Amino acid sequence: KVFKNKIVNRKSEIIVLVFLLLLPLFFFREYIFRGRVPFSANLLVSYYAPWKDFSFPGYEGGVPNKPIGFDNVRLFYPNLRLTLSELGKGRLPLWNPYIFSGNPHLAMGQTAVFYPLNLIYFFFPTIDGWSILVIIQPILAAWFLYLFLRSLDLSRGASVFGAIAYAYSGWMIAWWEESLVIEHSILWLPLGLYASSALWESKKMRLWTVVLLGLSIILSILAGFFQMTIYLILTIAAWNIFCYFQHKKESETPKKVKALILSLVVAILMTAIQWLPAWEAYTNSPRLGADVKFLYESYLVPLHHLLTLVAPDYWGNPGGYNYFFPKAFYHEKVLYIGIFPLLFFLFALASRTDSKGKFWKLFSLVAISLGLQLPTSWVWYVLKVPILSSSQPSRIFSIATLGMAVLVAYGMDIFRKTNNKKSMFWALGGITLLLLVGW
Repeated sequence: KVFKNKIVNRKSEIIVLVFLLLLPLFFFREYIFRGRVPFSANLLVSYYAPWKDFSFPGYEGGVPNKPIGFDNVRLFYPNLRLTLSELGKGRLPLWNPYIFSGNPHLAMGQTAVFYPLNLIYFFFPTIDGWSILVIIQPILAAWFLYLFLRSLDLSRGASVFGAIAYAYSGWMIAWWEESLVIEHSILWLPLGLYASSALWESKKMRLWTVVLLGLSIILSILAGFFQMTIYLILTIAAWNIFCYFQHKKESETPKKVKALILSLVVAILMTAIQWLPAWEAYTNSPRLGADVKFLYESYLVPLHHLLTLVAPDYWGNPGGYNYFFPKAFYHEKVLYIGIFPLLFFLFALASRTDSKGKFWKLFSLVAISLGLQLPTSWVWYVLKVPILSSSQPSRIFSIATLGMAVLVAYGMDIFRKTNNKKSMFWALGGITLLLLVGW
């Protein structure tokens, strides 16, 4: 009977994985079935000299475009082409001679020279490799979070729902259009959380959990966007500290703590070839000494921005040329996860949960608050935390979205088990209030 149950569970997990693999067929159908790549190349001829001043046959009035994805055109894709060109010649791309009098290339970090998934470019044309790396983002994010949610003893249905809410949230969709590097640096976070949970929940220390945790940190560092990596490490550290206090009386706990520390140290040492030159470039750049107070003044979003939880384009959308929210770019402040996920998120907040659920309640609320215009949101700037103090603070919504997705799964499971109408009343009341304020 036990053997039969294992077979049934294995088949169920395979079905979930296949579903998560097939779901992108809908979202990326334009590329898969019509060959239209997820890359805003038309911005090159509609925004930048000298092409923007040319007249092209059939586009006498200008080449149409949607003004999002600028960094891909002017930064990430050109950097990628240089990286592949130099590696193809058997050279490390240390220097970019095409920016003014020259510029560090490998040491920029965001060039992601050593990111293992870049190997795909050696098997496909560059633009197709780019497209594939865009498409696998929601697949990996959904599967990793699904594994983590299952490790929290949440039901399969709730775990799938929470994973989809995260992988296809507003933040994930906006950023897979705007920057390939940023999302690849954070999508390994749920994998690290899953490895941590598997380590603490097992009676004996298992080597694969430590290796998997170290791998998630390594891949995040090599992906190239260190602000996201710092968020990843802080989140994993917070979760492991919580798990430590849950299991500190167990005999294996000291070994697990040592294994966690060793995993982090090994990950940092193995990626020194990437972060060490990047740190040297950072410490010698003007950015370290510059006053970036304007970033916090411009990109911490006001409380009325919470209206976008129910209407993501309340302030318009750059794709429709009607975006009028002051200062902050659209993709820098996305917090939308969907109406039904929001309902279960609010329901989970209003419901009683176990200690793990309480952790994710606190985590989500703190992460959301750090992106809003509150005195506490200036903590990175006041403490002069390297990288975070000179980065756009609203990007904390990347991990706020993950915390919300975890609570979405909790909320669905709790409602299924308890049918708690009182908590659902408060959740519906919260959404109604947001809609009324928006109206």
